[in-house]
Amino acid sequence: MESKAKFHFASEAGPDAKSTIVKVKTIQLMDQPEIFRFPNDKQSSLHHKQLFDTNVVKNVVKSLKIRNKFRNVMITLDAELQGIYMDEEGNVAFNDEYLEEVSPLENPTKTGIQGKSTRSLAKDMIIENFNGQNFKASTWIRLFVQECIRVGITQDKYAETLRLFLTDSAVNWFNVCMKQNSLNNWELWNNSFIETFSVQSWTDIAYAYNFKYLNGSLLDFALKKRNLLMEVDDEISLNSQINLIVISLPNHIQNRIDRKTIGTIEDLMSKLKQFGYLNDRKKENNKTVPSHKQCSNCEKLGFPNRFHPENMCRLKEQKSSYKKNNNIKVVNNVDFENAVANSEEAKNE
Repeated sequence: MESKAKFHFASEAGPDAKSTIVKVKTIQLMDQPEIFRFPNDKQSSLHHKQLFDTNVVKNVVKSLKIRNKFRNVMITLDAELQGIYMDEEGNVAFNDEYLEEVSPLENPTKTGIQGKSTRSLAKDMIIENFNGQNFKASTWIRLFVQECIRVGITQDKYAETLRLFLTDSAVNWFNVCMKQNSLNNWELWNNSFIETFSVQSWTDIAYAYNFKYLNGSLLDFALKKRNLLMEVDDEISLNSQINLIVISLPNHIQNRIDRKTIGTIEDLMSKLKQFGYLNDRKKENNKTVPSHKQCSNCEKLGFPNRFHPENMCRLKEQKSSYKKNNNIKVVNNVDFENAVANSEEAKNE
């Protein structure tokens, strides 16, 4: 006898953090309310070859080309699939291994905690508003879902809650989706959100990787650099984060960081906090001398591009002498000789 089951598929980063792969996350038999999660190390197509060979799942894989999208699909379990996903009594089991049941807070059929309204539960969520540009879409929506789960908001209320944390262009997107999608279908809302806002320009990526320290707190710089890196690549490894932060620091700071002692990002942050005084000392040593205008005395005497207070100019006296000398009338040799000759003639007379 054939059975039907709903499977939850999601796209995420592959092993190299550059590729995207599709994994199967949960299973729910059609006639049972419980949802069961596959172990993290048994969610890839390698562990579900027969399932991924079905036409339905092949089409699912084709549709999940962008990370952090998901699909819930109903699949008929033939005898072969029943042997993989059910025990002989009809219970959910994966190759005779019983699976973990999903928490009630993650089950969209359950109600909110203590009957509180969605808006009341949302007040306890710790997440900044999304305006369409201020965060990487995939990172923000993942944090949003985590917060919904933490405060007890059920999946059928995610879209309703989402509106409370949107501003600017993101609100316009929501209003358009409202005309096309049901508020209860989080799959459509999640996928539309990713497709609309996940496009990252090369400019944003270049800015994150090329962002370098100029001045201020070393610790503040490192925290901002890390945030930029994670916004453009939420799968970036900790080693890459450490390396990119350090090589963006001044050489005199890099030389004081022993790579062998930095095992975690927290080690690096602690070290930079200790080295804050180096930055202060460097700023003291690099204080610039107050600038002055070009000295007009020197310029008039034929020495341009000298910058100092004019009242302290060493050529000031020479300039005064120069002015006095300019008041003396210069007589050419011919006039002088004529004057001497006339004087001699006068004597002879």
